[in-house]
Amino acid sequence: MISLKNLSTIPKIENMPLRQLRSLYEKRKMNLVELLEKNPKLDPARQHQIYGAICEIDILLKTIDHLRQQEIEENIKLDAKSKGEFK
Repeated sequence: MISLKNLSTIPKIENMPLRQLRSLYEKRKMNLVELLEKNPKLDPARQHQIYGAICEIDILLKTIDHLRQQEIEENIKLDAKSKGEFK
């Protein structure tokens, strides 16, 4: 359970750049992997939960990569369009 004291430490993801959001989740994933590696005797149900969280983070990271690629492609199109208008 999150206490009100901990709310100030939770990063606000609203309007966060995609690269920063990706970095945040990469760190979270590494922490979860490290938790599994350092605690091989964890309860199997807990291991399963952690593994599931890692898989969900992987999906999120792929989605972020896709959105970043779309953003890059849109910027290239806008640049090409604006250069064409100034010629």
